Amino acid sequence: MTTLRSLFLPIVALALIVAAPALANDYPTKPVRLIVPFSPGGLNDVLGRLMATHLSDKLGKKVVVENRTGAGGVVGSEMPANATPDGYTLDISSIANALHPALYKLSYPGNKAFAPVGLSPRSRMRSR
Repeated sequence: MTTLRSLFLPIVALALIVAAPALANDYPTKPVRLIVPFSPGGLNDVLGRLMATHLSDKLGKKVVVENRTGAGGVVGSEMPANATPDGYTLDISSIANALHPALYKLSYPGNKAFAPVGLSPRSRMRSR
C-alpha cells in the first residue's frame, strides 16, 4: 500500500506540472466588445464606459463600447444573445431584459441567452 502511495504522488505532481501551461489562458487575444443596448449619454452608457475603462486596464486589451439602441433595449440585446459565447461580446443588462420575453417576439431565447459574469459596483454596494 505504501509503495502504491509513493508512486501515486509523484505521478499526480508530474501531471499537474505538465498540465499547468494548458490551464493558462491567453484571454483576451483580441478586443472585447461591450454592448450597451441604450442610447449614449444615459446611465447605462456611463456605467458601461466606466466598466470598459476598468476592464481594459485589468485585461490589458481594449474594451470597446458599442451603443445599439431600439425597442427598449431589444435591438442591442440581440447582438450579444446571438454572438458566439467566447467572452468577446459582453452586454450591460437592465431590468428591461427580464421584461422583453413578455413584451416582444424575440429572435433569441429570452433570458436563457445570457449568463451573468459580474455585477456593477453599484449593485455590489446595495447587496452589502
